[in-house]
Amino acid sequence: MIVNYERNGKVYSADVEKLPSASIAYLLQYGFAQSLQDSIAGSAKAVRAEYTEQADAANETVSEQDVLKAIAADIEGSLNKRVDSIVAGTVGHHAAQVRDPFASMCKRVTIEMLRKGFKAANIKWPKESEKVQELITTAYEKNKVVIDAEATKRLASQSDIEIELPTVA
Repeated sequence: MIVNYERNGKVYSADVEKLPSASIAYLLQYGFAQSLQDSIAGSAKAVRAEYTEQADAANETVSEQDVLKAIAADIEGSLNKRVDSIVAGTVGHHAAQVRDPFASMCKRVTIEMLRKGFKAANIKWPKESEKVQELITTAYEKNKVVIDAEATKRLASQSDIEIELPTVA
């Protein structure tokens, strides 16, 4: 098996079967660690942004401790998922995921609806991400027509927005 790396039109390669065991061990350890790191790249920032957005939508504040717990849970889940896919031999065997704007908007509307309901009922928002996901799924299924209509309305209002993109050199 030949492994390749291309940079600026030049290809660097090595025949794995001719490598000493120390080199193979290095490549496996480095590749394993890099793959796990790639699986969590940007996670903390994304979770923090989502928590802040949800709190703002519900007119609530969220503690730093809650944000850090959510970040830790998200990272743990991502790392476990990557290890599982490496062990199963399925890592890298999927098409690039494209975010569905409608599904994302439906989720945002559902979360806003739930947070408003919790606030109105003076009920504390759950901290466990699994429980939150279950709430989101159940609320969406029960209120699909209303949520879909609101998501459609919001996306339609965004489609008229035009911005001038900066040039990147």
